[in-house]
Amino acid sequence: MSITPGLHFQRPCDDAPESQNDRQLQKQYEIVDKLRIDGSSRQPGTFHAPPFGFRKMSNPIVDLALILAVPLLAAVILTLANEIYYRSLGRYRRNGVLITGAVGTPVHELAHALMAILFGMKIKKIAFYAPDPVSNTLGYVDYSYYPARFSHKVGLVFVGLAPLIIGSYVVVVAFALSGLPNLHSFTGFNNLNDIGGTPFWRGLVTWMQSLLTSTDSLMSGAVLLVALMVGSHATPSRADLKGSMGGAVAVVALLTCLWGLQSIWPAMHDAIGYYLRYGLFHVSTAIIQLAALSTVAGLILAVVGMGFRVLSAKFSQAEPKLAPAEGTPE
Repeated sequence: MSITPGLHFQRPCDDAPESQNDRQLQKQYEIVDKLRIDGSSRQPGTFHAPPFGFRKMSNPIVDLALILAVPLLAAVILTLANEIYYRSLGRYRRNGVLITGAVGTPVHELAHALMAILFGMKIKKIAFYAPDPVSNTLGYVDYSYYPARFSHKVGLVFVGLAPLIIGSYVVVVAFALSGLPNLHSFTGFNNLNDIGGTPFWRGLVTWMQSLLTSTDSLMSGAVLLVALMVGSHATPSRADLKGSMGGAVAVVALLTCLWGLQSIWPAMHDAIGYYLRYGLFHVSTAIIQLAALSTVAGLILAVVGMGFRVLSAKFSQAEPKLAPAEGTPE
C-alpha cells in the first residue's frame, strides 16, 4: 500500500466572528534614487512601467490564474515525476516513500504550520512524521480558521501552496550555504512570458550543467540528496489544493481592489505592482528550480528502479529449485 505524503487537515471555527475593520494600516513608500533590485537604475519619483499584471488589470480572475500558474504547473510536473519514480520501484514503492518522507514530510508539514501561523490561524495538532497505513498519510497539520475573517480566507491559498513555496526556498538556502549554484544566478526573466523563451531555457540547461560539475564533494552530494527528498514531498496534496480553492474568491476580491486602486492612486499602485512582481518572479524561479531538479532526478531514479526490478526478476528466475526429499509431499 502506498502512502500519500504530506496530507493535512483543516477545520473552520464554529464561532466565527464577523469581520471588523478595527485597524488601519498606513504604509509610506519612499522612492530611492538609483534603487537597484533588478540590475536597472531608477530616477527619483519614477517607475518602470508597466509592471506585469498590475497596470493593466483588466480581469482579476485572469490575474489570479497568472499568479498561480507557475506553482500549479510546477506541482503538476513534480507530481508526475514523483509518480514515475515511485511506480518504477514496484513492490518497494512504500519503502521508497517512507525513506524520502523522513526528510520531505517534516518540511512539508512545517511549511503548512508556518504559513498558518503567519496568517493568524490556530494550530491544534501537528505530526511532522507519523506514517499511518490506515489513513494513508505520513503527517498532518490540524488547524482552525475563522471563515468570516478575510485574512484567513486569503491565507488558505498560501497555506495550501506552502510546501511548494517554502520547500523551494529550503533548497535555495541549502544550495547557497553549500556553494552549489542556484537558478537565480543563471536566469533573470522579467515576465512570465519569458519562461517560454529560448534564453530562459538556455540558462536552465547551463545551471544544471553547473550544478552537476559543482557536486564534487561528500557535503555537496548530501545537500543534493536532501534537496531531492524535499522535492519529492513538496507537491501539495489533494487536501492542500482543496483548501486553497476555499480562499480563491478572497484572493480574487483582493485583486479586484488592486485593480480599482490604479485609477485612484496610480503611484502607490505602481510601487506595489513593482515589488510584488519582483517577489513573484523570485518565487517562480525557486519553484522552477525545484521542479527541474526533481523531474530530472525522478526520471533518473525511475530508470535505475526499473533496472533494479529487471535484475531482481532475472535473479529470481535463475535460482535453482530444490527437489523435495523422498517421502515428503511436494
